[in-house]
Formats: sequence, structure tokens, C-alpha cells
Amino acid sequence: LPWRTELLPEQFEEMFLAQSGMTEMVFTHSDDLSIFPTLAGLGYRSVWRGDEVFGPRGGRSEDVRAALASFSMGRAADVAESERWLRGESWAAEHGVAIDRLIAAAPPHPADLRDTIYGRERLPALLHHHNYHKLHFVEMINPFLDAELVRFWSTLPRRCRVDKTLFRESYYSRIGDHVQVPIATRDNGADWSRALRESPALEFWVRGKLSNLPEPLDRAFFLEKLDAVLQGAPESSIPGKLHVPAIRLIARAVVLGHWLGGWAGG
Repeated sequence: LPWRTELLPEQFEEMFLAQSGMTEMVFTHSDDLSIFPTLAGLGYRSVWRGDEVFGPRGGRSEDVRAALASFSMGRAADVAESERWLRGESWAAEHGVAIDRLIAAAPPHPADLRDTIYGRERLPALLHHHNYHKLHFVEMINPFLDAELVRFWSTLPRRCRVDKTLFRESYYSRIGDHVQVPIATRDNGADWSRALRESPALEFWVRGKLSNLPEPLDRAFFLEKLDAVLQGAPESSIPGKLHVPAIRLIARAVVLGHWLGGWAGG
């Protein structure tokens, strides 16, 4: 089923509560609340969920920094403009200490480090609060927790396991090109940059969230990123620094700001 980006403002609060708030999926998967009841109504009973860049003979990481960056757990100090995300000086160093603890507990090879930390820190969450709002409707199958599915996955050509290739080819073969959906080649399914540019209502909602970000988040920085996305500005990179796309920074700021606001109010 196509992602419906226009559902975000309507369903954000309910999705936030279902996901406990501390995940970008609250923003990018807000339409799950409609998709899974619809799938159940169409007769589907199980859904296979997995990240295509992981698993045997998948994409490889050549160094520790690239391994961490592949699933968004790099050190904040290594990321371009991270000094502008929050006001204050000590948080980046404390974040680095936490990352060092994860590295120390994982195998030394970068690719093994990537898969081990991902499997230990993120996949288990898919069995709990990340998925429970779907389990009322369909069974969620997490392939990298199932040995038989991992063996099957390892036989697929590498091109099918990166850049959402398998998903996109399956979608268009079953649904057809006549249903025009902006499917991203990386990250979560919908093309949120395009959606923001095409939907004034969605832009208004996101701008309102960013304009009211609580401390220590820097409102001006994230609003600047929103304007860059709306203008279609090219992503700029800084030599020696990791780059996080503007749309991902926006999504995380919205979710984190909502969580901080609720925590401060509670």
C-alpha cells in the first residue's frame, strides 16, 4: 500500500504514544495506523519486515565510523553541524562515551560491529513497543531474528538488498506505475522532501512543530533546514564530516521536540 504522507499531522500524536516517542518512525511511519488495519481487511495475516542493507553478504563497512553511520549511531562530533543542534557544550562528549561503550562490547571488524550493534540495540525493539500497535491486525515477521529467513536472504543478489530495490520492484510489479507514490531509494518508504514541497498543509504542521521546539533544541537551525528542503537546495557536505540529510534532521527534531515538551509538561 502506498505511504500517505498527508496523514502525519492527523496521526502523529497517536503514533507517538504507540511508539513511546523516541524514534524517527513516529514521523516517517505515521500512516502505519491506517495501513495495517487496511491490510488485515484485505486478508493479509503476516508482514515481513527487515532492513535491506543488513544480513549475510550485504553492504559492507570498511571502518568503524562508516559502520556506525550506516544505522545512525555515529558520534555526534563526527557529524557536520552537530554543534548547532543543541545549546550547551557537554552533550556531544557524553554521547561519544556512550558510543564507545557499544563499540567495546561488539566484534572489532566494522561490518560485524554494524550487524552486532544493530541486532542487539535495534532489532529487539521491533518485538516490543515499535510493533505492538500493528499486532492487533497482522503478525510482524522480523527476518533477522529467524535463521531460515536469514539463509534465504543471503541467497539473493546484493543489488536486491540495498537501496530498497526489492521493495520498489515488488511494489511496482504488484501495484503498477499508475499509482504514483514518491518512494525513496533509501531510508523509510515515502519521499518526505517531495511531500513537504507538494503539501502546504504538511509544511504548515512541520513548521509549527519546529517553531515551538523546546530548549535545548535550536529552533533557528531546524527552521533553516526546513527552508532548504522546501527550496530544493542541494545537500552540502563538509570534508572529514559525516552528513545527515536535512529531512532526517527535521523528522528527528519534530519527534524529539514533542517528547521533550511532554516530559517537561509532565
